[in-house]
Amino acid sequence: MRTGNLDSLEFIKIMYEASINQASASVVKEGSKNAFTKEDSTSLILDNEVCYSLALNEINNNDEPSDLFRIYLQGINPEHNKQRHLAQIVAMKGKTQFIKPLIETWSECFKVKDNFMDFDNTPLLWAIANAKNIFASELLNKVQDLDINLKSELFGTNALHIAVAKDYEDMDSNEKVVGIPNHQLVDELISKGANPNIKTKDGIYSA
Repeated sequence: MRTGNLDSLEFIKIMYEASINQASASVVKEGSKNAFTKEDSTSLILDNEVCYSLALNEINNNDEPSDLFRIYLQGINPEHNKQRHLAQIVAMKGKTQFIKPLIETWSECFKVKDNFMDFDNTPLLWAIANAKNIFASELLNKVQDLDINLKSELFGTNALHIAVAKDYEDMDSNEKVVGIPNHQLVDELISKGANPNIKTKDGIYSA
């Protein structure tokens, strides 16, 4: 659906921002749905799917979350997997500025595995697999009780296995800067409790 020269998602976002910025706007419902009203009683309801789409749009297009990003997260039903999906995507893209609002909204989102893209990975695994080493380091330092040794059942690999296997120094295989060399990330993982004696599915140690 198109609305003038704007797609429907962008139209909703503009309307939402305009209404929130008006003194007469008020959030009247939170949880699985957010609604806001204006003096003329016109209302626009943002449901679970719309809030997820708006949050995803920000992750894909912005380096930092806007003030509305937290509101979008609050409109996502915690019983669904949407926040877990967002955590996986943020990790794949290495968007470190989005870590804090996601943790504040649901503290467990970076601790769990998710069958995102048919891989049962944690965000930490996604970050290291995509050479987002700065993001991986941020997770290690900002997320409490992170299970560093959690393995992907599909490949039987954990964060330390992947960090050792990648072995990037300054650049990844696509000649993109990794920020933190993998040997430094390996040291950091071990200092945080990564076990080098855990085998992969094929019986390979990380050390």
